[in-house]
Amino acid sequence: MQVLPEPIAGAVNPYDILQELQARPLSWPGDFDPTPGALHEQDGMVSVSYGDGLTYRRPLQEMLDSLAASQAALAQDIPDYTRFGPLGLGDLLSGRQFTVAQCSIADPTRLDDRSGAPPVVLVRFRCEEESDGPSSALLLPLLPTR
Repeated sequence: MQVLPEPIAGAVNPYDILQELQARPLSWPGDFDPTPGALHEQDGMVSVSYGDGLTYRRPLQEMLDSLAASQAALAQDIPDYTRFGPLGLGDLLSGRQFTVAQCSIADPTRLDDRSGAPPVVLVRFRCEEESDGPSSALLLPLLPTR
């Protein structure tokens, strides 16, 4: 028995996209700081602080806007596939409107790409309509401050 993937019109190789954007996959040969940062959310700002004095911040609304933009781009560009029912994959992804109360931030991870620039902190930003409903998640960077 042989299992073959079904070809999808317009399919792309994600590594080609990374190369085109001059980006790197998350597991680049840099330094990973296993020290957990202290994650805080207050007055509409997400922050992660470390014992060395560096703090990383990003407005919560900006994170929500990034998720909405990502969902809209994905809904527009994702190739459709045959499925049962009248809705396509893009239909299922478009039109989601999350509120701050439906979102959580977790897993702060500090990464250094050895370029001389300050390390960056990535957090998992996840929004869910209901406890077991549709959800969306992104890894988003936080900017360093003192």
